[in-house]
Amino acid sequence: MSDLAIATEGLSRRYGRVLAVEDLRLQVRRGEIYGFLGANGAGKTTTMLMLLGIVAPDRGAIRLFGRDLAGEPLALKRQVGAVSENQYLYPGMTTVEYLRFFADLYHVYDPRRRIGQVLDVVGLSARAGAEARTLSRGLQQKLGLARALLHDPPLLVLDEPISGLDPLGVREVRQILLHENARGKTIFLSSHVLSEIERIAHRVGVLVDGRLVADGTLADLRGRLEAMMTLELERANDDVVAALAALPCVGDVRAHGSRLHVTTVGGGDHRADVSGAVGRAGGVIVGMNTKGSSLEDAFVALAAPAHSSGSGRSDQDDRPAPACPRAARVTVAETAASGTRRVSRRSTGRWRARATGVIAWRELTALRRSPVPAVALGVALVGAAVASRSVAAGVSAGGVVAGPSPLYVPLFIAVLVLTAVLAFVSATSVARERESGTLETLFYGPVDVTAFVTGKFAGLVVVYLALCPVVALALLALASLTSLRVGPDLLLGVLLSTFAAAHTIAFGLALGALCASVRSAVMVLVAVAWVTLAVHGAAAILAALPAGGGAATAVAATFDSANRALSLVSPYAHLDWAVQAARIGDLIGFAVAVLASLACIAGLLAAALLGLRWRGAHRS
Repeated sequence: MSDLAIATEGLSRRYGRVLAVEDLRLQVRRGEIYGFLGANGAGKTTTMLMLLGIVAPDRGAIRLFGRDLAGEPLALKRQVGAVSENQYLYPGMTTVEYLRFFADLYHVYDPRRRIGQVLDVVGLSARAGAEARTLSRGLQQKLGLARALLHDPPLLVLDEPISGLDPLGVREVRQILLHENARGKTIFLSSHVLSEIERIAHRVGVLVDGRLVADGTLADLRGRLEAMMTLELERANDDVVAALAALPCVGDVRAHGSRLHVTTVGGGDHRADVSGAVGRAGGVIVGMNTKGSSLEDAFVALAAPAHSSGSGRSDQDDRPAPACPRAARVTVAETAASGTRRVSRRSTGRWRARATGVIAWRELTALRRSPVPAVALGVALVGAAVASRSVAAGVSAGGVVAGPSPLYVPLFIAVLVLTAVLAFVSATSVARERESGTLETLFYGPVDVTAFVTGKFAGLVVVYLALCPVVALALLALASLTSLRVGPDLLLGVLLSTFAAAHTIAFGLALGALCASVRSAVMVLVAVAWVTLAVHGAAAILAALPAGGGAATAVAATFDSANRALSLVSPYAHLDWAVQAARIGDLIGFAVAVLASLACIAGLLAAALLGLRWRGAHRS
């Protein structure tokens, strides 16, 4: 077993021309509280996002408990609890529902009891039924801490955990962290409140311009600074001043009457050395006062010069490693040789499958509470009813009905409305999760891009499958009211519409993953719909016109070619193709239509995966 909870080697990350983190070597021992300090823009957040698997490093390695984070991210994320400076919460979820969602993700045993425990620990038991997003910022921060503690992880990664808390809340969180550390948890803590770091941290690291310029105990950092000692003597003379100035631990001596101001360097307790030198020189000390350096003094001294010079050079490899009371300092390579173990693909697949199921269930739950499915179904049925009356009027007038049955057009209208709404929901859902920050919070846990996309996709497809029986029954009712014939292919059309729904949902997921915001996703979705309708309508109108001159023929041919190209990737063209092929018994045509739809679905889901990996889960 590795003695290190966190170990990084050569960790670097660049954003364009900005080198956020450079060649970072961190070693955090099991069971310690490690304070991670740095000025704004020093690279702290980027480092923590890399430790959490949210941002991928450009180079370097990260090991948690001796295991490679890149090799088994889902299993290792189960061992980490994270709190960010801002809590990104789902709308409509109560405090208990929010924690229950994450309890399911982390596979917490007896979640009801555990949720009650962590709410009691952070002092939110009285707000268990409140909507999470209505809590004050301080209470939201406590809810984030409750989420981090929920699965009882051995490692806590906390970025400004006391942000927004009042003094009482700060004290409560401090006591919680000390209690969890006493139980054996390792805590990696970043905060600008240096007094809190000074109270609880065993060791601290200072990051400047992406490089670690100091790493050691608080005494190590203070020891780099000068300390001031004030002596009150019966009588000061030149011999006493000379004796003090000759000491190696003294940097400067200033006399003010019988009072001497002595500056000591190198850290440590030098009172005995100073007293001995004064006594040997014939002086008598009647009073001594020592003023040490604080963590704030050390941080300012370390960060300010390096920040102003822009050198960012780390001295962590130029000095001996500080002594560790718990374990010897080891390298990442030694850790890998002694303690690394790979999780099986079966274990990774199990975590991914669980995350997929939990995300799909949350999607179902959210839509069940939303009026969108009911409104979409109502609009679809109204459209189908209008189309049924129109078809019935045509049949009674002796008209010819295109399609496999008189109910084909009403079915097509209902499918068009429902799938268009699901495309809108899927696109805005993904874009909103990234824009609001809930996607980042989700990826703190055992969730990856594959689980997120497949969970969203599965949940929305199930929503459509739940609406299909209602559509089928409504069409049967319309048939009885309008005396339209119910063909045997109605059920086949309803079933095949599932492919169209899956196709549009996958398109929405890809669009949401690639777009930077909800607004841009909606704009692109509307633009695609308008272009498709315009091309299809123009092609139909031009085809119905009598043949004209060369220019008119060229324009008609262009729109016809564009319409044919769009039909190759259109879910509705694939649906029409498959239904028509089934009607005439063309099994090859039916199979080709289904395979074309499946190929488009697979391609769009792949685009969603690549888009999320490219855009990332971090809220920009």
